[in-house]
Amino acid sequence: MLRLVTPASAEPVQLEEMKIHLRETSNARNALIGTYITAAREVVELQSCYALAEATYDWTPEATTYDRLPICPAEVSSEPDARPVRFTTRPGPAPAALKVAVMLLAADMLANPEADAQKVLSESPLLQRLIFPYRRILP
Repeated sequence: MLRLVTPASAEPVQLEEMKIHLRETSNARNALIGTYITAAREVVELQSCYALAEATYDWTPEATTYDRLPICPAEVSSEPDARPVRFTTRPGPAPAALKVAVMLLAADMLANPEADAQKVLSESPLLQRLIFPYRRILP
C-alpha cells in the first residue's frame, strides 16, 4: 500500500502550459485544472514508476524485503527494517513524453468528468506508448 504523506509542491506541467493545451482562456476553472494535473501526474508516476514531482510517501511492501521502491528516483528516510517504508521522491527533469502523458490524461479527465460505469472507456494507445518506455516492472 502506498500512502501520500507530503504532497508535491510543484507539478511538471504548469497551469499556463495546460491551459494552452486545452485552449482555455478563462481563469474560472484554474483550481479544477490544477487538481486534474496533480491527479494525472500521480497516475503517470504509478504506471511508469518514474518520479515527476517531489513528494513523500509511506509504503508497505507486500514482501518482507524489497530491492526497489514503487516510484524512483527516491531517498528512503525510515530505518532499514521499518514498516511502512518512508521515502521522498527526487525527480530530475521530467521527460517530455511523460509531461505529454500528464497533459493528455488531465485533458481527458476534464473532457469526461462523468466517466463512470455507464460509459464504456478504453485505454488510450497514445498514452500507453508515451508511458511504456519509462515503465519498470516490479518483482
